[in-house]
Amino acid sequence: YRQNPGKQIFSADFTHCCLAMNSNQFPHTMMERMLDEGYNFIYLEDEQNPGNPMALLWLYLAEDGSLVVHNIEIASNYERSVELKEWVADKMLNYAVTFAKDIGAKRALIGQAGHGKYFGEGSYIERKYGDNKVPYGLEKIGGYPFDKPYLDSAGRSEAYLLAEFK
Repeated sequence: YRQNPGKQIFSADFTHCCLAMNSNQFPHTMMERMLDEGYNFIYLEDEQNPGNPMALLWLYLAEDGSLVVHNIEIASNYERSVELKEWVADKMLNYAVTFAKDIGAKRALIGQAGHGKYFGEGSYIERKYGDNKVPYGLEKIGGYPFDKPYLDSAGRSEAYLLAEFK
């Protein structure tokens, strides 16, 4: 995984996320997240259409050293097939677990974002990880260099456990 700031700043635009640079809701948030080392994101490119992210994981490090998946985004043209949409989430979350282990995180979690295409009652996250809730209540490591941005999974009382490392 190589950082590419010129491309990463527009990742949310490709996945039609509310944090996109062309968004009226949170156009400054991408820049803030790129400046803050407590955040990261991983995107998946379509081999048939290189250069354009098809899906995106929003990540942050929690105060206890856990890697937290804040949200999963997928471009609308890839979400039409539920099977493909869930396959993408499975692969990306598996990668997040590997990434968490590689960076020495305490555990890998999915935050309770309360929004998004994969969250909510009866959703992929609830169906697959609903029985894996653990106490949480933590914020992002290092605080916030600006006003607290749109990060509603931080501070929630519970998260979903993906993996725990010794």
